Amino acid sequence: MAVAKKTTTTKVSMAKETVDEPVVEAKAPEVKGPKKFEKDELIPCRSVTPGMLLYNGQKSGIPYTWTSSGDVAYLEYQDLLAGMVMRSDYIYDPLFVIEDEEVLEDPKWIEVKKLYESMEDAFDVNEILSLPLNLFRKTLTDAPKGVRNAVKSAVATQIAKGTFDSFQKVKIIDEVCGTDLQITMK
Repeated sequence: MAVAKKTTTTKVSMAKETVDEPVVEAKAPEVKGPKKFEKDELIPCRSVTPGMLLYNGQKSGIPYTWTSSGDVAYLEYQDLLAGMVMRSDYIYDPLFVIEDEEVLEDPKWIEVKKLYESMEDAFDVNEILSLPLNLFRKTLTDAPKGVRNAVKSAVATQIAKGTFDSFQKVKIIDEVCGTDLQITMK
């Protein structure tokens, strides 16, 4: 006799345990734009000019004074901005440099920042004076006016003290800078 097998299907449902996990929202990093400066905010600026340097603020009319190279004066932002827009020699030669990195990070100051970066290595006057003649001429020719003035002043001071004896470098300075330091050498 044939026996029929009975097949049964059993549905097993699995209970899922739900765990509430805190949802952490990923915030996009805040993109900071350039800092907004108030027109009367004071910005540190260092003189790179030997001797006394005077600068009259083009917007505020405030007279700013540095007594020697390396001194720091605080200029109003509006005066710096006006000088930059008017392409002042004080900023572009430069006779002083802006010490506030936040100012230089602003895209409108990119040209000044690039100028500073290009002269960064060439600014040490003693290093320039120790260069061989061919590099000395090229460095001095390519240097901004403020650096050339610093070299002229340093050499003139050394000549007066009797501590500078490179007639060839004095001749190069005279040719590049339009001076006549040769007549002061003994």
